[in-house]
Amino acid sequence: MNKTDSKKYFDGHPSVNEFFVTADEQHFFNEQQAINHANSLPNGQKDVVCVTREEACGTEDKAAAAKAKKLKPQKKKWLLKEQA
Repeated sequence: MNKTDSKKYFDGHPSVNEFFVTADEQHFFNEQQAINHANSLPNGQKDVVCVTREEACGTEDKAAAAKAKKLKPQKKKWLLKEQA
């Protein structure tokens, strides 16, 4: 997954500062929903990655990232979930 592919999701949701992305590139606001979806994927694709606005949009969107951060504190930068 290319993190810059998530830019369009951030453009459509200016108050969001992170998305949880599954191996099939589905974007979720909620970590647990992403994990649940990942568990339903075939071939053991259980990884869930947290992509931040700054990672996806670069420095051009720092003002939006700062505004979103004030609205919802960010806890985790990267998440890899592997479940048997």
